[in-house]
Amino acid sequence: MIKKLPFQIAAILGLALLSYAGQAQQNALDFDNVDDQVTVANASATIANSTNMSISMWVYPANTNITFPDFDGFAGFRNNVDADFYLIHYTPTGVEARFRNSAGVATDVIFTSLAINTWQHFVFTYNGTILTLYRNGVSVGSAPATGTIASATQTFYMGNLPYQGTNFFLNGKLDEVSLWNKALSAQEAACIYNNHIDASDANLKLYYKFNQGVVNGNNATVNTLQNTVAGYPGSLINFAKTGTTSNFVPGVIKGTIDSASICQGQSITFGALNITTSGNYVQAFPTASICDSIVELKVTVASLNLSVQQNATTLTSAQAGATYQWLNCGTGNSPINNAVQQAYAPTATGTYSVVVTFNNCSDTSTCINFTAAGIEELNTLSASVFPNPFNAQLEIKFAKTYPTAEINITDISGKLVYTEKLISEKSTIISTSDWKAGCYFVEIVSTEGILREKVVKQK
Repeated sequence: MIKKLPFQIAAILGLALLSYAGQAQQNALDFDNVDDQVTVANASATIANSTNMSISMWVYPANTNITFPDFDGFAGFRNNVDADFYLIHYTPTGVEARFRNSAGVATDVIFTSLAINTWQHFVFTYNGTILTLYRNGVSVGSAPATGTIASATQTFYMGNLPYQGTNFFLNGKLDEVSLWNKALSAQEAACIYNNHIDASDANLKLYYKFNQGVVNGNNATVNTLQNTVAGYPGSLINFAKTGTTSNFVPGVIKGTIDSASICQGQSITFGALNITTSGNYVQAFPTASICDSIVELKVTVASLNLSVQQNATTLTSAQAGATYQWLNCGTGNSPINNAVQQAYAPTATGTYSVVVTFNNCSDTSTCINFTAAGIEELNTLSASVFPNPFNAQLEIKFAKTYPTAEINITDISGKLVYTEKLISEKSTIISTSDWKAGCYFVEIVSTEGILREKVVKQK
């Protein structure tokens, strides 16, 4: 069996693999601006009394008519008293990033160039003295701040931020939402934007990838949003969980996309994966920062059809569009000179096989027993098929009138291209103008005999 050599993608990339593997699934969550939200109870315990915290997310805002009370909450904590750390869409192109400490002192960083109907990435950090907002890996504002959030019982919201009894439900999509018990640096914010988060970082407390369910499918049984790190699942509230809105939808795709083709029965090593089936696979490779370089590999397994069709005069490989070499199994699988077409007509009784090469993959069929019949055994019907080779038509004439005669014509792959039943007729003309150039096999059967003949249509 001849196949392409296996290879290792990780070695080609020159990267070391993290403990992250699986088939690719880059989902997001769509929020309907009516009542959809995700809540994580008591999540403020993860950053309580800390002077270092960060929140990051991909957001796709879709509200083109922002006005109170239809503000759109992205994600974060908000009790409007002593525990705020959030991002909200509050003017047509404005984002408010707010930190409110346990003393009730609120500090805002305002961004005024939000893009609507576009995926963009935000990181909001606090290091005990400075708040900084990053958009798409670049700092877009900062402000001095002090204090901590002391409460350990605040809910972390996604797709909503309540305000004095009013809910600011999101019109848009979220993906890759995270909360950290550290202040991310400018380098780290840029790294997360360009790659993906390293889930092994000890300061990462919440990390929701949204890679659940079936995109635009029926996800009625999915009731919680998985936290990639331990604990704190998110509760999915009021989502329709079916269709293209209020449901899991296509998400942000980051990283390198590559492709590879392997032969059936072969495997390919991609990091920790040993891949044998077609599909999209994702691996994460560490960088110098807190993020992973994500590589998606699209694998196609090229399969060969090794079956062989046979009639009384010809063997035909079922794999079209390949290259062929017919072998004589009785003489040690020796190649047969000039037998390199899809069809082969043996001149002697024996066993034969064919080597098929297609999409850079090669394999050999099983040996087929073939009995070579003499022309006098096959052609017991007196008729002629002409011209041969032919172009626009074929004509069949009988030496005498037969009560019935059935005509079947197949192409080189064995597909029936023409059939006709004649009753007491001495000839027929068949239009072949739309037939492809190549070999065809004519079989005529009557109660008095049979005729089989190979004909060729010219280009």
